[in-house]
Amino acid sequence: MPFSPKKNDFPFRNIVFDMDGVLLDTERLTREAWIAAGKHMHLAAIEDVFRQCLGISYESSRIKFMEQYGSEVSYDGFRKRAEVMYLKLVRNVLPVKPGVQDILEWLHSEGWKIGLASSTRRESVLHSLTRTGLIEYFSAVICGDMVPKSKPEPDIYVAACAALHAEPATCYAVEDSKNGIKSAHAAGLRTILIPDLIEPDSEMRRLSSAVFPSMPAFHQWLRETSSPCLTLPAKSIPPDDEIIKTSK
Repeated sequence: MPFSPKKNDFPFRNIVFDMDGVLLDTERLTREAWIAAGKHMHLAAIEDVFRQCLGISYESSRIKFMEQYGSEVSYDGFRKRAEVMYLKLVRNVLPVKPGVQDILEWLHSEGWKIGLASSTRRESVLHSLTRTGLIEYFSAVICGDMVPKSKPEPDIYVAACAALHAEPATCYAVEDSKNGIKSAHAAGLRTILIPDLIEPDSEMRRLSSAVFPSMPAFHQWLRETSSPCLTLPAKSIPPDDEIIKTSK
């Protein structure tokens, strides 16, 4: 059965979001661009490489790419081709995921500190947030090229919490990828998993404090509990089709 947490007077209201796949429905478009670029360059198994690169930085993705294709295939050339194709896909609209505007507006009105931790490069992140009008909600924006090591290492979430002047244990992290969940968990945040392209495996569930099927479902829980409790019940590995709560 889904877990319904009790109301609690937890005093902290800090939250850090990932961007791609959580706020913006861009990972599907990026996958399309990678597949198209890979087909043009005759790269086998490019979708598998893309999945390995979800949630990690440009330079970390280089390592995964070279492990698959070696140094004879230009990673930078591939990424430039994929970027051209991606920009064509988002030329008319950069899709915001359902419920994102509503939850950000509500969190802002309720006095939450809102941060962003994205492995994407800062220039691209700021462009996307500005274009969608979401940038006004964020007090801190930390990107993959601003920290020594990006996801799955904890650096980016440690930096985001510091920028919010909040201890990690007092913050939620909202993620969709394994690398993001591992990063936030390692940094000590309470991890909220909202799956996007990848179905959560047992490790993702184990490292998540909570799993919700969508942003509106998470938003509904926050509203109903008013001061959401970060002390969660005993761990479990529930069915995929349930809203579930697990503890760290």
